[in-house]
Amino acid sequence: MQGKREKILQAALNVFSESGFHGCSIPELARKAGIATGGLYVHFRNKEALVNELYVETKRRFLARLREAIDPALDHRENFGRIWEACVGFAREEPKAFLFMEAHHHEPYLSKAALQVEAEILELTRDFVKAGQRAKAFRAGPPDVLISLAFGSLVYLFKSAARGVFEVTPAHWSAARKGLELALLRDDSSSAP
Repeated sequence: MQGKREKILQAALNVFSESGFHGCSIPELARKAGIATGGLYVHFRNKEALVNELYVETKRRFLARLREAIDPALDHRENFGRIWEACVGFAREEPKAFLFMEAHHHEPYLSKAALQVEAEILELTRDFVKAGQRAKAFRAGPPDVLISLAFGSLVYLFKSAARGVFEVTPAHWSAARKGLELALLRDDSSSAP
């Protein structure tokens, strides 16, 4: 059975992913959670505390997916595919969570704890790219740029599908992965940097 705190977090995820942080009020969040407005304040000091807890919880689930995807026994190319599949899987299995993370990613109201979990994700992905570059599996270039290319592709496809711009099929995800492999991974048969 879901407790009040979990109901509030679920309602907040639904509302924040649809209306954004500034597009909703505490009374609306409480109503969606099926509790009195005062009951929300028993669990969360204010809307900022609520959005931050939800952000940390959601980002930690995403980080866990990324960590699970990386298998030290596999090469960087295989792990790149596993990371891509983990990101796509998270987006498809938890679409509201994915939209929520993306919508609140650079907001000024994020707490130190929220920024810390984001820093952990960035550190993990930077380290992965740098190790791949040292192993000559990834192209040269600033790791943050390569990460942005990969994640940006995922975000664009997912948002397009979520907003009904176009249907994103498994073939789209596969084509995006192949395109990213061409852009980011070195071709062993060439001298491409």
